[in-house]
Amino acid sequence: MLKRIMASMAVATLCLTLTACKMPWEDAKTPSKPATNTSDTTTENTANASKGLADYSYLNNVAVTEGMAVKVYVDGTASMAGYTNNNAPSVYKDIVKSLEPLFHARWKSNKIEFVRFGDSYVPFNGEEFLKFERKDFYQDKDTRLDNVIKDTDNRNLSIIITDLFQTNQHYTSLSNALESKCFGNQADRGFAIIGVKSQFKGKIYDVANHAPVEYSSEDGKVGTYRPLYMLVIGNDVDVKVFAYELQRKFSGLKVSLFTNEYGHNNTLALGEGFGKTKAGFQNKGDKDGKAKDGIIHIKAKSGDTVKDKLVLVGKKLPVGIPSYYNVEVINLEKLTGGSWNPLSKEKATFKQVDNKNLVSGTVNMDYDGADINSVVDLSVDAKKDNEGKYKVTLGLFTSREDYVNSQNVFDAWNFDENRVPSSDAEIGQKTQSISAFTQLVADKHYMQDKPGMRNIVFYLDIE
Repeated sequence: MLKRIMASMAVATLCLTLTACKMPWEDAKTPSKPATNTSDTTTENTANASKGLADYSYLNNVAVTEGMAVKVYVDGTASMAGYTNNNAPSVYKDIVKSLEPLFHARWKSNKIEFVRFGDSYVPFNGEEFLKFERKDFYQDKDTRLDNVIKDTDNRNLSIIITDLFQTNQHYTSLSNALESKCFGNQADRGFAIIGVKSQFKGKIYDVANHAPVEYSSEDGKVGTYRPLYMLVIGNDVDVKVFAYELQRKFSGLKVSLFTNEYGHNNTLALGEGFGKTKAGFQNKGDKDGKAKDGIIHIKAKSGDTVKDKLVLVGKKLPVGIPSYYNVEVINLEKLTGGSWNPLSKEKATFKQVDNKNLVSGTVNMDYDGADINSVVDLSVDAKKDNEGKYKVTLGLFTSREDYVNSQNVFDAWNFDENRVPSSDAEIGQKTQSISAFTQLVADKHYMQDKPGMRNIVFYLDIE
């Protein structure tokens, strides 16, 4: 057989760690953990693409790695030939040709290398670049995406363009290679799966033990186009900005993003109902609830447990994120001398304390485009033993289950390998087990890095 994606992937094992999928676009305004929402995860992205992603324009000002080396790996195996669309226009060709000018414009990069991979690695730069538009460019048989990932250089941004069909390989080996390159002790690394549908006229090989299929999409009917993917590995910020820039340029993209930090410039503020609870906080900041340093100062009245509502404000990325979070203390420092006001000329001294249960809470994430404006139900253990002044650094983290399920971006393009496709059209319009792969990567990411929103700082006075 010429191509095989997953002969016997351990789906049963994966199912032990995953539960029924739910979408990340949940109603964050409900008082309890949101119920599943089955709407398409591309709804927000598509809407914003039509207006130029204006809500995410803050990403235009995020610093990237200027002059960064870029390596683009193009799958040169036979199942990719159909994306050339019999020499007619195709989204696939447009995307490949857009990469070089995109990196010149945003990253000021002149170090862009294109390589065909398959049975071997063959550069096709300069005058040879347009060979990728011809069917005879795609003659190889051995995809081995895990080896391509191992070949990537951590100093580069690497983009692997493929249909995700592999030769006698499991997705587990591919996810293991990604884990070694992107997760764990490599906190500055990011990874994204970017999917798009493109015109296709050609042969599709060995899907769910099905004989090769000749498939032709219909011009102008995107629903009949065939899914195509970019696996993007590199510096976390560069991966995020690349996904954003591509979304600005091409509509209909789906993005599954694996980053340790899903927020941007997130801070706490005082909500309309602040201080109205029976045993709540008092504002130690200025009139709008913020000190000039941009950090909120609050005082907790002494008691067993003090509860109140604050507000999380900031920015999110143009991708789906989980909706329900637990508040956890990442770092806790107690004032031992000087002033706890960062603006004071009197230098403060702190000591690290181990009391991760001092502050807790929950957040149902509420946002409008990129703008986060979410109520934080915060609790402080204000018993007498905990009296003092603290610098508190919080993180917001979802559950393993919710995080994995938030990455089900490609469900509409997925069919399970254990089910026989209903028609040749389904083979052409979907990708075998893409959801299982994405969720497998998400599970590894969560276990290694526990992604969330971090470094939310405020000052707490328990009197």
